[in-house]
Amino acid sequence: LLFNGYSITSIDEISFRYIFKKNSEYCARNIIKNFDGRTNEFKILVKYWKESKEMEGIVSYLKKSNIEFNFVTHQQVKNDLIKIKDFGLKEDEELLEIKHADIDPHNFIREIYDKGLKTYVQSADRLDLSYFTNFLGNVYWRFSKAIGDKTHSYNSTNIDLDPINVPNRGSTLRYTLARYTYEWEKPYHETEKLPYIDELAQATYFYNLALGSKSIENSLFLLWTALETLVPYRLHKSDIDNVQHFVASSLGFGSVSRELASFVVRLTETNKLNSNCFKEFDIKTQFFNHSVSSLSKWAQWLSKKPINSEKDPYDSIKPVSNLLCKEYCRLNDIYSGNHQVHKTAKYLSDKIESSELSIKHQLDRIYLHRNQIVHSGMFLTEYSNLWSHLEWYCGKLLAYAYLRFLDNKETDLSIEQIFMELETDSQLIKSIIKNHSDKPLKDLEKYYHIIFNHSWQSF
Repeated sequence: LLFNGYSITSIDEISFRYIFKKNSEYCARNIIKNFDGRTNEFKILVKYWKESKEMEGIVSYLKKSNIEFNFVTHQQVKNDLIKIKDFGLKEDEELLEIKHADIDPHNFIREIYDKGLKTYVQSADRLDLSYFTNFLGNVYWRFSKAIGDKTHSYNSTNIDLDPINVPNRGSTLRYTLARYTYEWEKPYHETEKLPYIDELAQATYFYNLALGSKSIENSLFLLWTALETLVPYRLHKSDIDNVQHFVASSLGFGSVSRELASFVVRLTETNKLNSNCFKEFDIKTQFFNHSVSSLSKWAQWLSKKPINSEKDPYDSIKPVSNLLCKEYCRLNDIYSGNHQVHKTAKYLSDKIESSELSIKHQLDRIYLHRNQIVHSGMFLTEYSNLWSHLEWYCGKLLAYAYLRFLDNKETDLSIEQIFMELETDSQLIKSIIKNHSDKPLKDLEKYYHIIFNHSWQSF
């Protein structure tokens, strides 16, 4: 769908809407019907400053593309803005209304931003691009045609998941530091400035520049530069091979804790939403803190197969959520050694290997895409997926390095030493699992504290 011109915003909004409707059993069919490639006529309303030179770039793009548009007053569109409760127009602001037929309004709005930015930037150098920072927060859309006696009203443009929305880009680095250190004596808060660490200054510089760049191409380039700056040692001839080895060996083994943590988060959230319905479990279900000990305890809990004298968690989970119950049964069978296929620890070896291959594949796609932009200016519509993967790789690896420096203030550390230790731990974990690949997972309980030691990777 992304490749064919739909935006991640529309996919998310439409899917969510159908799942929560009363006839949600038909949601799959209805979602497919929505993304059938047919065009609809939309109207886009853009609020801008009267003296905004940036709008000249957008207007120039609209004229060049023969897209219909008009400058309108607040009074002319007032009745169409009834859904926008906080809408206001200052004396120095004006409105531009665009009419266009497309398969996805959010994708078209993204195109207006992207093409308008490019058209404006090519007109002169050293331009102020601050207007584009909040551009998406000042754009609204609606269907242009009335249905029966009803006229469609304007909706806010909720482009939150797409990295083209600069203010809404998340920082995996800050999020990981805040989440991991919240039990420390001096926890890090996401709004705090990052501490200056000389060894990480250059990589963090490029990473932060990437998060603030108005151009998604520049953001992608800067993230790649940040990642290459972090590479501590080079075992291969080509740059891409070194990056792949570094990221895959550093993050691939975390797939084990990510799978476990994903299930536990779902279970604790379900418990919270259903009045502590799992309170009788012989493990705390009120919260989950992503610590090594917590992950180990949950793995031990899943390793136990309920016997007749015990209350089976299945009986409590199934009435609340069939999907969660299915996942519990699957993981319980795997960890207890009763699964029909995955009866041994080889399941974890295969999972890590699959994760490493997946990371290498994603980096291949990102590197190819980066080179296409560099050498031919070619830009894919599915960049949001690639950008998100690259930002996560950079943010996680930077966060780990920061955590090691912050936790060892009196020790002289180097970036090489930090990531050599991480790769050593990765090899140790894979070796333990491989050496016990013929045994059920429950026999590895004494190694859980090692397998889940890098709990910063579990989210």
